Amino acid sequence: MAVFKAYFVDGKNIGKIPTLVELAASADLPADEAEKVLITGSFKAAVDGDWAISRALQITAVPTFIMRQDRLVGAQPYEALQGLMESNKIRRR
Repeated sequence: MAVFKAYFVDGKNIGKIPTLVELAASADLPADEAEKVLITGSFKAAVDGDWAISRALQITAVPTFIMRQDRLVGAQPYEALQGLMESNKIRRR
């Protein structure tokens, strides 16, 4: 939420490391560790792996809901999500 607010409300450049470090600190994360991760790219392999999975699944937007062969892309009303669940025989709890 901090990154969302920083970009869409405060107009901050979330592509800049100092901005991200500041946001990490505001979320009670260790700023020095956040800066190290961002500078060294220590999670690059994991992030690249996630991108590869999304490409393989042909995910082009967030959110994307996939159940079996059905998919629902983008922000949808509750009824659309309910329909996805029902068509995949998932009962409401």
